[in-house]
Amino acid sequence: MARLFPFEYICIPMILCAAGTSPAGGPDFVTDSAPENLARGNTGFAADLYLRLSEEEDGNLFFSPYSISSALAMTYAGARGDTREQMSDVLHFNLEDSMLHSAFASLELEIEWDSHTGTGLILRSVSALWGQEGYPFLQEYSDLLQSYYGAGIRQADFSSEPEEYRDRINEFVSENTGGRIPELIPCGVITTATRLVLSNAIYFMSDWKVQFDPMATAPRGFTLLDGSRVEVPTMTASEHFRTAAGDGWKAVELPYSGETAFMLVIVPDSGRFGEIEARMSTGFIEEVRGCLRDENLMLRMPGFQTTSALMLEETLESMGMTDAFGPGADFSGMDGAGWLYISSVVHQATITVDEQGTEASAATAVVMVKLNGESVTYFSVDRPFIHLIIHGGTGSLLFMGRMLDPRE
Repeated sequence: MARLFPFEYICIPMILCAAGTSPAGGPDFVTDSAPENLARGNTGFAADLYLRLSEEEDGNLFFSPYSISSALAMTYAGARGDTREQMSDVLHFNLEDSMLHSAFASLELEIEWDSHTGTGLILRSVSALWGQEGYPFLQEYSDLLQSYYGAGIRQADFSSEPEEYRDRINEFVSENTGGRIPELIPCGVITTATRLVLSNAIYFMSDWKVQFDPMATAPRGFTLLDGSRVEVPTMTASEHFRTAAGDGWKAVELPYSGETAFMLVIVPDSGRFGEIEARMSTGFIEEVRGCLRDENLMLRMPGFQTTSALMLEETLESMGMTDAFGPGADFSGMDGAGWLYISSVVHQATITVDEQGTEASAATAVVMVKLNGESVTYFSVDRPFIHLIIHGGTGSLLFMGRMLDPRE
């Protein structure tokens, strides 16, 4: 393993955030293997999702796998049959139901515990559900969500006022993300067919254990993937940090105040970003963390802000959750009838990193609609077509055209 000598300058082209561990003296549940197993599975899902999104999205990328897993875990609680198996595989859920949901509850309690240790860390995760009033949700499903996620089903009238309740859900998310995500669910996602919205909001704010000196921040060179060089405001700190290096990469760990959380930064060697990015997995992340050793560094790192807004239905389908998003879905554990399926999975995340510390927020909403109870005929517009716009009152043909290649 290559050695990082004291005062080596480290420039940062990407970040990977990882959760911290609970301090000694925390609640008894942290010794249970189930939360650890769940956290490791969530890391596997995070790596899989990162790889898929890195192929689909251009430019910077930031998301909260914890928020996405939490929202989908509440959805998974009502899944049955093939739908359940597909969700389990994609989300890396490998615990029995009672253990899985209690493990999520334990992780939530640990987050709450760390936020009250007097270290200055603010870390909270809140879940909530809105269900169509009068819809026959099973009592055992509602009880499970209340018991393990603290999220009983709130009454909503999507069938009459979808926009009113979209505003209410967005307001809830904004309040629980420090106002950083004012509109999670865009217009049109919630409709009169919506029967259930499951949401999770997570907020993180903490100072660095070792803060960067604002007076030392100055423009410095930053090499882009295409090899071009640009100037960016770069922070500087001289202190002991844990670092590591391996084949094609080096890494540094930046602890937050109280050391209950940290940022792990992985820096691929020049020309090897794609190769190292493709290695993202639970095993690779554990390899990096296992190699960390204390070094005296002069660390240089750009401050940054990133915001991502993602619609995850197609991504999750491509990862193997195919049944959940259509008429073949089986969420009979929610209503006993299997009439519900997922129409949208909406996610937003934002992060600000500066000399003092980090502020990050994320939220996820899973929107579920009801089938009309009739048989379904599939109609796919998957070849060139002609399209017309006609005025209904007069029959006048207003617009007409053809579509031969949707890419153009």
